[in-house]
Amino acid sequence: MRFVSVRELRGKSAAIWKELAHEQEMVITSNGKPIALLSATSEALLEESLDTLRSARALAAVNAVQQTSIKAGTDQLSAAAIEAAVKAVRKGLLLLMGSEPEEFEREARFLLALKLFELRRISAGKAAEMSGMQKPEFLLKASQLNVAVVDLDQDQLDAEFKNA
Repeated sequence: MRFVSVRELRGKSAAIWKELAHEQEMVITSNGKPIALLSATSEALLEESLDTLRSARALAAVNAVQQTSIKAGTDQLSAAAIEAAVKAVRKGLLLLMGSEPEEFEREARFLLALKLFELRRISAGKAAEMSGMQKPEFLLKASQLNVAVVDLDQDQLDAEFKNA
């Protein structure tokens, strides 16, 4: 793998781009330390390449957290200790929010269902069910929060008016 300094990249960028096609990957350095990667790709492979890179970064982050946990001795926590820590965080969050646990949970369920509905991952009926509401009540609250409750294209809209 070829190492390229920032200075060299600035001064010889055209030559480096040509070389990248052959090398496939280069490490960019600043003051002799790696700071970035250059990786050859194509339009067809761009999303796949980005997904692979993001997955690798996520795995590295998980590994770093695990190593930190091992160094701190928290990798040996019991299930009860973990549950106690989770409860403490939830209690602190509820205090910050100024709401009762049941009210907070109800609002969190509604907001999650609303977002999933807005992203078209679930139907209005399923969102209402998740929220513990009737469908009309859910749709009314969604519309009050400026979430579109009807999503028709022009042809569907024309058909609706024609059949009305």
